[in-house]
Amino acid sequence: MATVLEKRKQARIAGFGLLKVRDIYDKCGITDSIIKVDNEEYQALAEIEKAIRMLHGDNSIS
Repeated sequence: MATVLEKRKQARIAGFGLLKVRDIYDKCGITDSIIKVDNEEYQALAEIEKAIRMLHGDNSIS
């Protein structure tokens, strides 16, 4: 089982990855992409941000 420290480290790495993806999206003129999971649509970047907050231990996810 991952420790809190390992989860936070992973969240930090993922956060840097998200920034890079956003930079690429901006350069291509893309604002976000839609993903479909179990017949429900989600905004990809928003879902990634939620997952990063969960890894980091932020309980104020909206």
